[in-house]
Amino acid sequence: MGFAKGGVEGILREICKNTHKNFFHFLVFS
Repeated sequence: MGFAKGGVEGILREICKNTHKNFFHFLVFS
């Protein structure tokens, strides 16, 4: 988890990563 070292920046980065993953998944499987 990137929460401890990155703080808010780490959290935002995790959200972006998950969003891109979900979006890619949506594009491929829809």
